[in-house]
Amino acid sequence: GANNYFYSPVSIDRKAVYPVDNYGSSVAPFYISLALWLGAIMSGVILKTRYNDPIYKPVEMYFGRMVLYIVIGLLQAIVTASGCLLVGMEVANPLLFVLTVLFGSIVCTTIVYSLISLFDNGGKALAIIILVLQISTTNGIYPVYVMNDFFQALNPYLPMTHAIALLRNALLGVYWPTFFTGVYAMIGMIIGTLIVTIIIKEKFDKVANKFEQALKDSGLF
Repeated sequence: GANNYFYSPVSIDRKAVYPVDNYGSSVAPFYISLALWLGAIMSGVILKTRYNDPIYKPVEMYFGRMVLYIVIGLLQAIVTASGCLLVGMEVANPLLFVLTVLFGSIVCTTIVYSLISLFDNGGKALAIIILVLQISTTNGIYPVYVMNDFFQALNPYLPMTHAIALLRNALLGVYWPTFFTGVYAMIGMIIGTLIVTIIIKEKFDKVANKFEQALKDSGLF
């Protein structure tokens, strides 16, 4: 009796509210979000985002090309979600899961496409830098609370933070207040991205086009 007390002084009755059967299902939200962001970057690498066309205004060109990128992003999301379901990944709410993956793709594609549309190769670099930050800062694998204050402060402003939270709800069990908080945050990111891009797109495009033409004239590219 005394020995048992010293080895185990407290008896814990543990009840899992949202149980998960395996490690793969528990980290799936991170890797799915990562795939959506990487897919958006790859689309920006393969397809041209910026055109110097006198017929259309830069903002018109921006929205016109965005439709193509979002369609490609949605197709990528469908493949990703279908693959997860086909391999038998644990999913508490399949319909919500698919819709969440599609929504996450729209958010990731909008942000990455806007960066590349504005800054071209610089935008690709920024998208990769944001990706690196998101790997360690979005509560995907490592708890953000073990990071330093800078990363903890950055956490709420990264798209994958909220995409991962939404996917966890869809995969493991929905807590609607948390779910809608993530939805509102990601909608805010889309709106903010569109507003900033519209404000600076036309003026910045003129500078960027001159720079690109200078590179072409130099014969370096």
